[in-house]
Amino acid sequence: MSASCWCYTVNQNYLLPALVSALQLRAYTDRRGDRIVVVLIDDEGEVSREAAEAMRPCGIEIVVVPPSLMMGYPLYCARLFLCQIIDCSRFDFINYIDADTQFVGEVAAFADANPRPGSILAVPDIMSIVIDHPSKSFQAHGTYFTQLGIPEHHQRIYFNTGVMKFRPSDWGAISKECLAFLRRHGLADLRYPDQDALNIVMDGGQTLASFRWNFPAFFIGCGFEGVVEPSILHFMSRPRPWDGPFPPWGAAAHQPYLRFVERFPQLQNLFAPSRNVRMMRYMLQQLFKVKTEPWGTAFIRERVAAFEARAFV
Repeated sequence: MSASCWCYTVNQNYLLPALVSALQLRAYTDRRGDRIVVVLIDDEGEVSREAAEAMRPCGIEIVVVPPSLMMGYPLYCARLFLCQIIDCSRFDFINYIDADTQFVGEVAAFADANPRPGSILAVPDIMSIVIDHPSKSFQAHGTYFTQLGIPEHHQRIYFNTGVMKFRPSDWGAISKECLAFLRRHGLADLRYPDQDALNIVMDGGQTLASFRWNFPAFFIGCGFEGVVEPSILHFMSRPRPWDGPFPPWGAAAHQPYLRFVERFPQLQNLFAPSRNVRMMRYMLQQLFKVKTEPWGTAFIRERVAAFEARAFV
């Protein structure tokens, strides 16, 4: 069995969801002995010490890194600095996970997957599936990718960076190229800066995995049950389940955060669910999305099913 490390990179605003996700992950990896690390970009303080103490018996390590290490880059670029933060040479693989995820099924197949050297194992971004959808809003993604210089055949395999698996021996060079790309282009001109950079640097060399490992939360309740069974849910935009029990995920996805603060009351200050006006705004926003966005159409389900038939794992 290869030695693996599962990594999150967060600031204090995303520490609670990362810890909830990591605890769920630990339940599925207990027998493997994999290391789980939450990299906290923050100055050392009471919160980080309390969190580290609470998580240590659970087999989750918190590594605090000063913001100066980021050299002015925003938080979402923190994963590009992983090899400077942890001793990657100890591991055969790094599994990077976004904080806004929940583990709801077995991960053994992903944990055992062996992508080829030089590649990144990742899941297609839904934009790549709907790039020729009749909706003008979806077609706009293709226009953006073309302007960015991504060829059409690579637009159709554009991957999401919320869940990735890679060899540490590859990641240093990949990260260096991504940072160079971001310096050349500037963050303001990019819609998805680090994700765009990774897709351009990989130049089609990524290995695509099932949506099971990075299941968009807006697929919930849209008839995908017979297409793909999720193991990792990804909540990609606000509101998110720690904000409240909004549709389409409801109370089921909100409960883990309530249980977390019951179990670790010393960390309850990390939990700030929506209240009053913001709660109502999010509820109306989500109801509108559920009614108007075409995620449950046959077009999208058929595209996802066709991809699933050829996914690497």
